[in-house]
Amino acid sequence: MTVKNEQTYYVNSAHLNWIVDLCRDKTIHMDLVTNGSSEPIEKLTDPNRFMTWKELTDITSSLTKFFDDVDMRETGRRTWLQVPMKSQASIGRVLFNARDQYLSIYGTAGYCARQFPMTTHVEQITPNKLLINLTMKEGAKNSYPFFTMLAGQMEGLTQALGLRPASVTMKTVDRGAIFTINLPSQGIMSIFRRMKSWWMASRQVTGEFANLRQDHEELLRAHDDALRAKEDAYQAIRENESSYRMIGKGIRAAIWTMTPGLRVNYASPSIPVVLDYAPAEFHNLELSDLLSPTDADMLKRRATAIFHGHEIGPVAIEVTLRQKSGEMLLLECQLLRHESSRGRPVILCVARKIINEHTGNVQTKEDTENYGIIADSAMDGIITFDTSNTISYINPVVSEIFGYTRTELTGRSIREIMPEALGDARLRDLYRTNGEFPASRLTLKGLRKDKSLVPLEVAFTSHRYEDNHLRTCIIRDVSDSTQVEQERQSLESQLQAAQKVDSVGQLSGGIAHDFNNLLVAILGYADLAMKSGDGESTIRYLKEIRKAGKRGTDMTQKLLTFSRRQIIEPRLIEANELIHGVHDMLTRLLPGNIELIFTSEANNLHLLADPTQLEQVLINLAVNARDAMPSGGTLRMTLGHGELDGRPGPYLVLTMTDSGEGMDPQVQKRIFEPFYTTKPEGSGTGLGLAVVFGIVNQHEGYISVDSTLGKGTCFSIYLPLTESTETTGAIESAALPQGGHETILVVEDTEQVRDLAMLILSDAGYQVLEASNGAEALEIFEAKKQAIDLVLMDVVMPKLSGRESAESMRSLLPDARILFMSGYAIDSAQTQFISNHQHLIAKPFVTDDLLRQVRQRLDERIPEKTNPTTAEIHVLKNAG
Repeated sequence: MTVKNEQTYYVNSAHLNWIVDLCRDKTIHMDLVTNGSSEPIEKLTDPNRFMTWKELTDITSSLTKFFDDVDMRETGRRTWLQVPMKSQASIGRVLFNARDQYLSIYGTAGYCARQFPMTTHVEQITPNKLLINLTMKEGAKNSYPFFTMLAGQMEGLTQALGLRPASVTMKTVDRGAIFTINLPSQGIMSIFRRMKSWWMASRQVTGEFANLRQDHEELLRAHDDALRAKEDAYQAIRENESSYRMIGKGIRAAIWTMTPGLRVNYASPSIPVVLDYAPAEFHNLELSDLLSPTDADMLKRRATAIFHGHEIGPVAIEVTLRQKSGEMLLLECQLLRHESSRGRPVILCVARKIINEHTGNVQTKEDTENYGIIADSAMDGIITFDTSNTISYINPVVSEIFGYTRTELTGRSIREIMPEALGDARLRDLYRTNGEFPASRLTLKGLRKDKSLVPLEVAFTSHRYEDNHLRTCIIRDVSDSTQVEQERQSLESQLQAAQKVDSVGQLSGGIAHDFNNLLVAILGYADLAMKSGDGESTIRYLKEIRKAGKRGTDMTQKLLTFSRRQIIEPRLIEANELIHGVHDMLTRLLPGNIELIFTSEANNLHLLADPTQLEQVLINLAVNARDAMPSGGTLRMTLGHGELDGRPGPYLVLTMTDSGEGMDPQVQKRIFEPFYTTKPEGSGTGLGLAVVFGIVNQHEGYISVDSTLGKGTCFSIYLPLTESTETTGAIESAALPQGGHETILVVEDTEQVRDLAMLILSDAGYQVLEASNGAEALEIFEAKKQAIDLVLMDVVMPKLSGRESAESMRSLLPDARILFMSGYAIDSAQTQFISNHQHLIAKPFVTDDLLRQVRQRLDERIPEKTNPTTAEIHVLKNAG
């Protein structure tokens, strides 16, 4: 069967069995022929599925890599051994001669024209010679390998009828092929073979007819079963509708659903109980026509807010509605969002008359029962409590969330399951308010019966009932969404870390090159200083050595902090200095055929930001631009300040513009999605721009992209500026380090580092003790702990690590002051145990840094011994 759809033709996938058999016989793996299709071969050849003519011809075209015309003709001849051609042959042997069989298969309305996107015509030239014209339909391409297999099929047709093979020649034309068939002459032996074939075919046709009859009977039984199941389903629906009608008639309130535009799309049977409309008359009414303009506008606004989730129902309002008789009726309406039977959101309205006090008690009792039915069916928890915070009603979902029965919770304080300490200040205000208060939505934690915590989203509203102030809260358990959010944040953190490591790998070549240059400078100037007899020259050489060492320190710290996982650590930075600091790093990333140009339109552009993360933004954008310019080009970075429409400013504006390939609008819409990439598989992670977007958001900034295919791309980043009354340089040179007279124990296993630290501290006036490992340091500390004011200790050491030594020292003297040293980055596996990063000095350090941090640690006030507890621990302890 061939199906056409906008010049796309579909053929039955079973025709692929021709090719499967050929590949199996020649031991050729099908993956080589199907071009790596993701579908298994069982699906590709499933007779219940279809594939496009293009897919089939693409696969047959790939056969020419492995097979010649002889192989493909043999494949065509074998099709008479497969279903459905085998059945065609059996019927042909019984009913047809050779000419009639060719007509039934390749004629104008034959099997071939029905199965494939082609028209066919058979013409008899002589009694033993036929001409078959095959023309492809509009939009269907020729396929020489497929035509070759058809030629083999035409050869095998006479054999399938019990005759000798026919001789077939093929000639391809512009839109098809012409086949010349020379039928075999029939001798006496051919007649005997034909009779034998006819007898065998008769038996086969009879057997196939019996199978078809059995299949037909099974289909009839299945059809009867389906009819019975359908009738059962209809009966269940009728019974449910009857139940709903009965419930609707028994409720003393009018119930309908409507759109935010106030068109009624369902009216319950209880409509006449309240209004003088029949349900059929009320259905499809525009409520705006029955309300005053003020009431209609108010109802639309509240219904729209509920429909879009801005308000959580039930929301109570009062409206005056004109009845069919013209009488104006005052209604109290409860509105809430509801899912229709088709899964579409609608507004459910439950309305009752506002009647006099005499009949009010009876009506109130009935309505309370009706509202209870609705609340019990809600998917969220509902709690009603009074001004003393005593619970008067809960629905079943509340029991599922908190683990209490309705009896256990009714009469208890709501503070027992949603304590104030687990919410923000607004929760305390709501609990202490005696009157009405505006609707509020809070995120807090609830306390289950088993004393475990559950994350909740809660919407509070207040209302009056019989002159009493009541509060109702709608509760939703967001445990699943909280877990998803935590997993998302964890994944985002991993993405950033992976991207940083990837960028560091790209930088490693340039970093190694620069370190080699630094070592050349250090070693060369050291040799000159040792050989020099001139004091002035020696000082100059030593200054150069120190300068090279400082550059190496900065480079190491940048590499370590860039590669580690970290939260945002903002500090006051000047944007121009940041760009100049990362300029060399960007130069290493870009090949020589890309020119990097930086211009600044303003100075003193100060902002509170994490410089390491902003460096990552610049590097990721530069890498992205580099990949967009494989043949070279220009990358321009521009700094300035500006405003953003509708947002308070001013903003730092950083633009990065490349002259690369650009992007079309569809790609631009998705570039910030994680894992989305336009690069070939294995060439990109799709993480770079997602990380950029996340970092800019963390800094309360905005990023936009403007790109034209073939003309390049411009990324614009807006970051909020901050006022600065002092320069960055002034901040960094705040106070000169001070020395002291205290006693310091220096613990370091590397002799040169230990000697250097001791010299710096001794020159500053400190008394210094030394230890080469943790075990030795512990012995000295145990003997002189009262005299030691500070321990300056390495983290990784033999015998006892810094962590183990510190724990032992604090077991002897809990107030012991310790300042750690490490060449590992903050938050690395080796330094994670240090809770206060101000108690860690990074190696390599300079004299001023060491003296400043030693003084700060000595001057810290030791806090009094307390036993602090968090609000949650306090609540759990009280609850227990």
